Amino acid sequence: MKAAIKLLGLMALVVVFASSCKKDDDDTVDDKTMYVILPGADAQEEVQTAMIEMTNGDTIYFNGASFSFNNTLSLEGKDRVVIMGNGRLQTDLNFAGQVAGAEGLRISNADDFTIMNLT
Repeated sequence: MKAAIKLLGLMALVVVFASSCKKDDDDTVDDKTMYVILPGADAQEEVQTAMIEMTNGDTIYFNGASFSFNNTLSLEGKDRVVIMGNGRLQTDLNFAGQVAGAEGLRISNADDFTIMNLT
């Protein structure tokens, strides 16, 4: 009897563990990507490319102090994404020199996104 209870408990743990391994809507296993952006002349192009290529649950990480952009950065149709920096006083996204676009960072048709550790 005790062995049957232990086996039943073990089976319950396996079911809980298996159900916690989520899959995306497209039934692929959660393989998340972190796009690391460094300051420099190519930063704007690298960020926009990452925003186009990223999938649900991916992260864009600004690894540096100050980033200057002259166009809107646009993210559309991605859920559970994270846009983050080194810290509120350490990473700055500057759109003061923007010559095209009405917004600095435009996020549309996205749910449950996080912007953190940047100014």
